[in-house]
Amino acid sequence: MLVRVASRIESEDRAKASKFIKVNQELRSQFGLSENEDVVQNYKGVYKSGNTNVKGTLFLTQNYFCFRSSSGKKIFIKIQISDLKDMNNQIMLLDAQGRRYEFYPTFNKEECYNLMHYLFQFPFALLDLNIYKQHTEISSEHLNQETKFDIQTAQEALDTAEDMRKIKLDSYQMLECQQRKIAMIDQLLNQTDVYLGEIEESIKATTSLVYELKLRYTKKKVKPAPLQETPILQQQIIQNPPQKVEINIIWKLEGDNLIPAIMTIYNDKVVLEETSNEKKKLLTREFAIVDMIGLFMRSRPLHMNIALNHNSKEKGRVRIVSVSLQFICNELYIRYLKLTNEQLGVIFEPNSRVFDYGDTLITKTFMNCGPIKGQIKFEQDEDFALNLLTGKDREDYLVLKKTNQKTLNILDECDKLGQKTIQMAEDSANAIESVSLRMKAQKELMNSYKQKSDQILK
Repeated sequence: MLVRVASRIESEDRAKASKFIKVNQELRSQFGLSENEDVVQNYKGVYKSGNTNVKGTLFLTQNYFCFRSSSGKKIFIKIQISDLKDMNNQIMLLDAQGRRYEFYPTFNKEECYNLMHYLFQFPFALLDLNIYKQHTEISSEHLNQETKFDIQTAQEALDTAEDMRKIKLDSYQMLECQQRKIAMIDQLLNQTDVYLGEIEESIKATTSLVYELKLRYTKKKVKPAPLQETPILQQQIIQNPPQKVEINIIWKLEGDNLIPAIMTIYNDKVVLEETSNEKKKLLTREFAIVDMIGLFMRSRPLHMNIALNHNSKEKGRVRIVSVSLQFICNELYIRYLKLTNEQLGVIFEPNSRVFDYGDTLITKTFMNCGPIKGQIKFEQDEDFALNLLTGKDREDYLVLKKTNQKTLNILDECDKLGQKTIQMAEDSANAIESVSLRMKAQKELMNSYKQKSDQILK
């Protein structure tokens, strides 16, 4: 069920959000940014260029790092995040042209680095379903005229791979059918073993009765053979782990510290785990999806509060920063709906970016994005695909990349099916030989029992 948002849901504290709106307007004007850029966070500090140190403020938006001097000659430096090639924990940046930028925050250096590195590592993503569906409804021929991405050829390769998989699968299924028949014969042989066991017990009982009769009428005593205990069989219970999705986020603690973390969303719970490599003891937190009472897109961009059913302020909320808020909101909303059959409240505060949620298409599309585990991996030479100017080109590239990835997966599956088919053919031959030996052994055993019965009757 898709939830569309026609306009922002205004919260009562618009006065608090007004400062964010004002800062956004000033920054867009000073640095020539588009209306889609919002200030996520800002830090006061020193910008170093050669032997020159300049005091000022560094502003972080979804796609830019912007520095503005605070005194003397006004200096404005705008760095597009997608142009950066490297970044270290001293907050030294290096772009594709070899230019180096250094920034030294006055306070909260670790927090500043964590947030900058997160934005550098994972590009911001937002999906408009209306535009997305318009793009996907265009014919393949028109797409190829608009872009250089040969989607039609990729689709033909995928179709061919699927046909090959069908042939491989048919062969595999025929061998499976043969093995099922062999298994049925094996089960019949098992039942025969049971009957033979009963015959053996009957022979033992008859022999015991004969011994009893002989003891009554003869002086020679014969000891009966000891009884054998039936072995006890135990069955193993196989439990399949629940499906989950993992997202790289920034976890905002109650002291406003920002730490890198992994947010794992299961079918019925959410787990947050710190991912720092410098600490021995890492923070973790877990809460049930049914304990959520609302999602709040904060006035500060990329920030979300998850309200929980708990009296304590610290335990009653979880605060995160993410470039994939739409995906997280969509996943939490859908899973909550499946568990409770009720809609989870989603609030967009003033200055927040409104988006669609409640549609599985959003999940499928965002599985191609950087912060989410299971996504298509982009090589370093393909980074341009994430930075194309139009969303349509980016979507076309993702379609092509995803189609090619499916083709590779199917070909890999065909190879594995071929190997499994060869192994299954060998297993079938061995099983047939084993069944033949068992039938021969049972025949010999039955002849043996017949001889014993004849001996008793003498």
